[in-house]
Amino acid sequence: MTRSLLLGLPALTVLLAFAPSAPRPDRATRAPAATRALATDAASCADCHAEIQREWASSLHGTAWTNESYQRALKRRKGAQRDACLPCHVPQPLGAAQLEAQEGERAAAPQARTVDLHAGVDCATCHRADDGAMLGPFGGPSSAHASRQDARFDPARVDRLCLACHATEIGPVLPLGQDFLSAPAREPAASCGGCHMPAVERAMATAATGEPAPPVRQGRSHALRGARDAGLLAETLDFELERLASGALALRVKNTGAAHRTPGLVGRKWQIDLELAPASATPPGAKAPKPRKASFEIRHDEALLPLAERSFEIDARELAGPLVAKVRASYRLEGKESIALPFRELELR
Repeated sequence: MTRSLLLGLPALTVLLAFAPSAPRPDRATRAPAATRALATDAASCADCHAEIQREWASSLHGTAWTNESYQRALKRRKGAQRDACLPCHVPQPLGAAQLEAQEGERAAAPQARTVDLHAGVDCATCHRADDGAMLGPFGGPSSAHASRQDARFDPARVDRLCLACHATEIGPVLPLGQDFLSAPAREPAASCGGCHMPAVERAMATAATGEPAPPVRQGRSHALRGARDAGLLAETLDFELERLASGALALRVKNTGAAHRTPGLVGRKWQIDLELAPASATPPGAKAPKPRKASFEIRHDEALLPLAERSFEIDARELAGPLVAKVRASYRLEGKESIALPFRELELR
């Protein structure tokens, strides 16, 4: 089962130590042309990378600044508290200071942009080099811009792009990368992108007039599967039912899919609904026993770390013999929003 890094944008609680000494950006700010070199107009990338740009535009990265929950939280903060939010919502391109920290050292925080804030975590954040070239896992000639392969996209290193923000210590907002770093040994293919950016086969760009068509290669979706993706959520928890010596039942819930705590952020929780019934058909003329129902919650403050489990006891002594259990997990986000997953069926002989 794959592992995941479930991401989101709850109300923010920050540690002031992360706050950069940077200008306070404003959405309306327009810098001189010379300083605008730090920002790449993400919309212009669509000229050649239309499919990828469409994925990004509606993702949590593309909406990192415009997200309504984030904007409401930002308005409640002033000065250094507000500034601490900006480097990971409108970051300048990541460089060696963020990606090349030695073992045991803390990487430098990203620096906040002061222009094009609406673009959030834009193309340039991960792909723009200091000299203006665009970096990627392949590189190749292009008349649009300099393009070259870069080691930051090597499978063994690419997580550093994500961890530049998602391993920071900003209260309950972005610690999930720290869980990922300290999680039990994973299969070599496991990575942030392995779960949140599924592999896709396609040409990375369209050809400019007179240029050969780019080859079809394996890349990654930029749509970013997250906490509202039912498929990703369905990979997170496993369930096991057993009968205890007392005759009661125990439902064991284990985090086998997420390489970090789940639920991941403040205000979120798992709701587990269980329905038990005899596995055998009721004999003719006999009264069928009522199904036994129970519900449980796993809140953020009792989140399951990778491979951790919790056990919930159900008093169902009246249901002797083989049982069939239907289990439904629902992931509850902020407010009343909830993602209900399909029922799973368990048998107890």
